[in-house]
Amino acid sequence: MRLDQYLKTNGLNPGQFAKLVGVSRSCVHYWLIGRSRPTVQNTIAIEQITGRQVTARDIMAVLARKHVEQKQGSRL
Repeated sequence: MRLDQYLKTNGLNPGQFAKLVGVSRSCVHYWLIGRSRPTVQNTIAIEQITGRQVTARDIMAVLARKHVEQKQGSRL
């Protein structure tokens, strides 16, 4: 499950989730849009907090999708 889906399903906003992980709201926002990725420690925390509904693979998929979009955009 993607992190944004998890937040919506569980009625959480990025600020609330950030407090659970122990990071800033902007940090979570950047993860959601694929601008940055969580550290290994934060990825482990995300998996634990979400009961593994959001995994490292899910997080990396957002980054990979963003990377592909950027490459396609640079070809135009």
